[in-house]
Amino acid sequence: MKRTRVALGNFLALVFASAVFPLFALTVDTCERSDFTELGRKLNAQWQRFSATRELALLRQQSLQPSLTRNEWEGLLALPVPFTAQEVQQLRWEQDQQVALAQKTNQRNSTLDLAPLRGPLSGLTKDFCADFPKGGMLHIHPWGTLSSEAIQRFLTTLDPLIRPSAMVSALDHPGKNGELYPSELNFLRYLTNRYGEAFHYEILSTRDKKKLRKLCVLPPGDHSFSRFEAVFSVLEVLLTTTPHADPTPWMYQDFFQRAQREKVSYVELTGYVAPSEFSLTEEWATEVQRKYGIKTKILQAFGRRNPLSWLGQEADELIAAARPPTVVGANIVGDESLISLLEPGQVIFLPLLRYLATTVVSTLHLSMHAGEMGDLRNVRDALILGAERIGHGTRLIEDPISLEYARLNKVPIEVSLTSNLRLRGVKHPSEHPYLYYLRLGLPVSLSTDDEGIFETNINQECELAVSKTDINYSELRQLAINSLESAFSPPTEMAQSEKNLNLALAQFESRWALKLPKPASF
Repeated sequence: MKRTRVALGNFLALVFASAVFPLFALTVDTCERSDFTELGRKLNAQWQRFSATRELALLRQQSLQPSLTRNEWEGLLALPVPFTAQEVQQLRWEQDQQVALAQKTNQRNSTLDLAPLRGPLSGLTKDFCADFPKGGMLHIHPWGTLSSEAIQRFLTTLDPLIRPSAMVSALDHPGKNGELYPSELNFLRYLTNRYGEAFHYEILSTRDKKKLRKLCVLPPGDHSFSRFEAVFSVLEVLLTTTPHADPTPWMYQDFFQRAQREKVSYVELTGYVAPSEFSLTEEWATEVQRKYGIKTKILQAFGRRNPLSWLGQEADELIAAARPPTVVGANIVGDESLISLLEPGQVIFLPLLRYLATTVVSTLHLSMHAGEMGDLRNVRDALILGAERIGHGTRLIEDPISLEYARLNKVPIEVSLTSNLRLRGVKHPSEHPYLYYLRLGLPVSLSTDDEGIFETNINQECELAVSKTDINYSELRQLAINSLESAFSPPTEMAQSEKNLNLALAQFESRWALKLPKPASF
């Protein structure tokens, strides 16, 4: 196909002379600010450049021109007169004031007092969180949910063939497969020396079985993203290479049984499903709801480290596929510290944005893993490229301007506390910015990310939030409500779920009113 080449200057003239691009335009109410200071004018000018840059990127993608480079992108976004340090400080001060006021208001509105749960009654915290209705989880990767117990059952029952040398060759250096530590690689070499190049799981000694299974979860403490990715490679070798042995039913049974016990009613799973198999997901989701009482949707995963040509093809296939109501979105995943969002984001999301501009009712939504680590600009770029929700977003706190953009447009944030701690996104729960975001007005919700690998669950995430941060009850309650209100399911589908959650919360509050009474000082 002949490529249409248009001069960059012509595009710029068209973009900046046109109206602000309407698709996913994150509208700013300029009257929200109490004055029209230089800071206010610059913020509005910045939002206009966000929209115009997105429009230019779309026009270039439509005309088959190369994606915008980083230099072009930053040049388009730059204001003629940049924000001064004093203006950024003023903006941060305004945000801090709103957060402080919201904290006091939320405390007054709390019907329960969580202070006793941070004292010596730690057992009460566990009971409280086990009983608390969670609503939904919007940030879950299926293969990361497998618990140690489920992995042991699978390995013992199916007795797969183990090839340690193949695992060593794939994981002895940083790369797409992740990286194991030297002591772990030495253990795999030891297995080869003792048992041979290939052997079945059941011939291992009890000690060696246990050490092998430990490679299927993250070791204690915090780790690099590369070590985390290695777990998926180990799981793939151990669980998916045995002929006629499908671990998928085990994985889902393990996860949904746990989610049911933990009072979860809605889940969005991010993983890859071949478009040819989309039709099978509707029957599967119906069976999950019948068996566990959990409504389930799927977001198609795009790994940012895959070749750009492949990512573009996958985006086109997602658009062209007959999607059942189960498949509700697209999600960019992977290690931000190696590849920034800008290039894969343009290749994946711009075709989706063009497609969505032609639909009357959006049936496909956009989320991105951004701000977990890596380039500070990733969250900003995700928002410009049309992300409706942000996964993680811990670094957004460092960028007051992009944070203000997210605040004005109430962008939902999917938070996974343990994941961010164990992958070095934050050092301590009290330093996590999720409450700052929530008090600023962003619809934050709690999830577990890869709860099997991190050896956590949504009850433990609740315990971490209650015991290690200064969250109050009305805020904890809002996290649960946000998890359903931020879902990518149509509002008509979610209405009953939201009604059920509010009823469950009211009943929960009645049960705990005597144990955690609201003090008069509230």
